[in-house]
Amino acid sequence: MKKLFIFDLDGTVINSEHRTPRLANGQVDVHGFLAIKSRSTVFKDTLLPLARTMREAHANPDISVAVCTSRTMHPTDLHYLRFHKLGHDIMLHRTKGDFDTPDADLKVGLLRPLLDKFRAAVMFDDNLSVIQAVRALGVRVINSTTHNLRLANMKGA
Repeated sequence: MKKLFIFDLDGTVINSEHRTPRLANGQVDVHGFLAIKSRSTVFKDTLLPLARTMREAHANPDISVAVCTSRTMHPTDLHYLRFHKLGHDIMLHRTKGDFDTPDADLKVGLLRPLLDKFRAAVMFDDNLSVIQAVRALGVRVINSTTHNLRLANMKGA
């Protein structure tokens, strides 16, 4: 059985802050995010250090790579991933029109059916509620915010 590496996108592998409006409580304004989504805004996103880890995992035949994002994926998003060689074996994402499911509930629901098919799973995510909920499933979850900082400091050292 293979090991499963699960990567969130925004704030984990991709920096999309330039096009991520926030509500007063700090949460992402999903409607605002979708309103400014275009090929030109998506391709202004930059890669975070964990993008390299994702590429390395995908090149390893003993690892399956899953993307598990709270985004609704569009063809432009998939083209961005291909363009930047961010390969994956499994794509898990929010369905079009679902604006109400909290991120943690969404990701737990997407991941739960997969976990028995792998000998172990490791997830990288920046959302603290997702981290807590997925850890409750028995998955090792690494906080991508702190891990990206560590990777950036190692590169700069």
